[in-house]
Amino acid sequence: MTIQSPIASRARSMCGSMAGAHSTSRSGISKNSTSAVAIGPITDQKIAMPPMLGIGRTTLACPLDPGVSSAPTRAPTRARMPVSGAESAKPMRRSPRTIPSMCSGKVHPMSALRSVTLYCSSSRSLDPHFSVAARATGELLARRGITLVYGGGGLGLMGEAARACKAAGGRVEGIITRKFLDLEQGWLGCDELVVVDTMRERKRILIERGDAFLVLPGGMGTFEEFFETLVGRQIGDHEKPIAVLDDHGYYLPLQSMIEHSIREKFVREAVREIVHFGGELEPLVDWLEASVRTPVHADPERFLPMGPKNAAARRD
Repeated sequence: MTIQSPIASRARSMCGSMAGAHSTSRSGISKNSTSAVAIGPITDQKIAMPPMLGIGRTTLACPLDPGVSSAPTRAPTRARMPVSGAESAKPMRRSPRTIPSMCSGKVHPMSALRSVTLYCSSSRSLDPHFSVAARATGELLARRGITLVYGGGGLGLMGEAARACKAAGGRVEGIITRKFLDLEQGWLGCDELVVVDTMRERKRILIERGDAFLVLPGGMGTFEEFFETLVGRQIGDHEKPIAVLDDHGYYLPLQSMIEHSIREKFVREAVREIVHFGGELEPLVDWLEASVRTPVHADPERFLPMGPKNAAARRD
């Protein structure tokens, strides 16, 4: 069954010039499980993706409405299966639903760093100076044509960064749980909003979508995201760089703890090569770009505190 809305109609009108090969079944995504208010056209199993031009070259074009976003789109996929599922095409119970993105008709230069996953606070009780850095982050990513991937929220630093990126012409992709969306914490201004069931699934997609990671001040959720991403980097699950913005000295204790752990031999010195702390935003993003071009390859023997190979300690 299809739920039609003005938003869905407008999106179909904008994409009307596309070939019939890109059509797909559409339905409505509800704000909560009982509401019939559609917030955009979606599909439960496959997303019809616009044709991508220039992949593997130096430019990327997307033949949709100009002016919607000035940032490059993600890697080309003609049909994407549910983000939580295996490679099987079988329907899955409560599979994540994606609000399809709109992209620009312009041609964009491509760089090694095409997307950054941002971890930061959703609190509304912060000192205003933290919001300055969040807005600057969104604006900087937009200027550089880097897609902002984040937790999909509209509150706190998350909302500040997303709105600033969008206002500057950038592309924003949000990953949010149904629980947070039902609590009206989601931001519907995202170019793409992926709704999932669990926090674990949310973190997995955040890690998958970003070419690199930038951590702004945050609380327990941000700490969890940072350490899960860092541990995944250590053990070789990914080879993506991680940068931490030490805004107003917020992360000095975290940096000190990591250095203390290195001195006490709980953490290997090589960890310094894959996570970078800094107090200025632009140099951090420069470091992320350079690290994406020349990544430090995963080597558990260098990153894990297990000692040399075949040198396991024994007790009599």
